[in-house]
Amino acid sequence: MNNQDLPDELVELIEAVKKLGYFQRKNLLPLLNSLVHYTRIQAQIIRIAQEAIDQLALDIKYFQFDIEVTRRERDSLRSLLSDCFDDIDEDDYDYDDE
Repeated sequence: MNNQDLPDELVELIEAVKKLGYFQRKNLLPLLNSLVHYTRIQAQIIRIAQEAIDQLALDIKYFQFDIEVTRRERDSLRSLLSDCFDDIDEDDYDYDDE
């Protein structure tokens, strides 16, 4: 059993159970093994959740950048369109040709 990835308190409990007599150890070891198993699962879930949160934070930064670039492009195109329509002189068109 690798105790490096376990909390110090749990390692201390394992050592204390190892020092008990055979019959006490026999009764406590299954419970202790379950506790170790669930502690490792919990640590793994926390690592996965932290990685997901980190990835989400990065994705949000990319989306914010994309939104800002899209807004700048939109504003630039609106300005271009506005300039194009402002340059059209209504006197250039003869509406009576119909």
